[in-house]
Amino acid sequence: MLSVMETSREQLTEAHRALLRAEASPFIDYPRLGRWYPFAWAAWAAWLVTTIDLDPSSPLAQLALSLSPVVIAFLFLGWYARRHGALPRDGRAAPAPLRRLARVLWALAVVLVLVVVGADAVLGPVVSIPLAAVGAGAAIAWYEASYARIAARLRRELA
Repeated sequence: MLSVMETSREQLTEAHRALLRAEASPFIDYPRLGRWYPFAWAAWAAWLVTTIDLDPSSPLAQLALSLSPVVIAFLFLGWYARRHGALPRDGRAAPAPLRRLARVLWALAVVLVLVVVGADAVLGPVVSIPLAAVGAGAAIAWYEASYARIAARLRRELA
């Protein structure tokens, strides 16, 4: 009788592990982006700050310039969703270590925006544009490396 209970307990434990793995899968099984990704973020951030500092004569040109970083971001998200197959919709479903990492990234983004806006106001675009590029590129490179480490650890734990 004891061996049947142990087997059932083992089966239950294995089924629970499979459930946890399936829940985590959208967050830990994903196509990696290439080494170009932080550089793309750097270029995007530089362009975003540049559009703020440009002053075209036409209001229509200003609108187009101002919206271009948003359009670029949406185009990227569309491409990434097609490449990934589907994007996870609910960040609360992400494993706890990845949720913590995302909060740190958002905090870094807020700090970077404040620093870049301050630099732009005080020192101008000659400083703020490269600062935005280097800051965004470094933050994304750090985030991607951290995410990959955490995802690999979670895959091992849930295997």
